Amino acid sequence: MARDSVSVRPTMLPPSIRRLALADVDEGVLRELARHGESHLVERKLQPPEPPKFGAAAATFANALGGWILIGVDDGGRAKGWEPPGRADLQSYLGDLLRGQVDPLPPYVAAQLELDGESIAVMRVFESADTPHLQRGTGAIYVRTPKGKEPVAVDDHRTLL
Repeated sequence: MARDSVSVRPTMLPPSIRRLALADVDEGVLRELARHGESHLVERKLQPPEPPKFGAAAATFANALGGWILIGVDDGGRAKGWEPPGRADLQSYLGDLLRGQVDPLPPYVAAQLELDGESIAVMRVFESADTPHLQRGTGAIYVRTPKGKEPVAVDDHRTLL
């Protein structure tokens, strides 16, 4: 008796947020990131915060597991739009902002993507081998936790180093 073979294609599951690459982010994935809410892997901003808050946000991800900063997305996960001023290249513009706020510069990539007809900046900050990333001026060290940005106690700096 002949047995019919059934071809089963494995379902391709999207990678976890932590393993997601910027190249994998299409409008659907971007919508899910925006709706995900702020967590230990995602932060939403209408625009880059004033110094030193933007550097601290990027450093928290680099000092922990890495993560995503969405610029041009409100607290409700709605795309409001944001682009760097003038003709600035996004990667260079964000790098210039960060160099003045955090040391060393966290590893990141950034791209301008569209969500619901709005142009938003998507920044992928990678977990860094060069930790700790310090806030310039104060020397503060932050890490990302499920609660958001958390300062590392001065007594614990030695542990990080």
